[in-house]
Amino acid sequence: MTGADGATTTGWLFVHPDLVPERWRARVRPLALVPLLPDETRDLLATGRITDTAIGDLGEDFVQLVAAGTSRENIVRALGLSMRTVDRRFARLREHLGVDSRAEVAAELVRRGW
Repeated sequence: MTGADGATTTGWLFVHPDLVPERWRARVRPLALVPLLPDETRDLLATGRITDTAIGDLGEDFVQLVAAGTSRENIVRALGLSMRTVDRRFARLREHLGVDSRAEVAAELVRRGW
């Protein structure tokens, strides 16, 4: 990795934010350490992604089809759902992700690893 000044990064230091020297503050990267429950660890290792429960509750097949940009009609056919069910699930997904359009939903799902 190359720093803002063009210098090559040779290592990483984990330190409390209050202890970062002023001269390093422009290079600080946010980090979150999250202890995982056994089921979460197993799911992460099995799928290679972090599953948002609210998204996963809509059905993994449904979410993957939406992320791929599949039309509503093709989702209905592929999953054997009614158009109303597809529309309700899509509305919940759009609300959960905080976006307005179908394209934004697909882009956000891809960004999240779906």
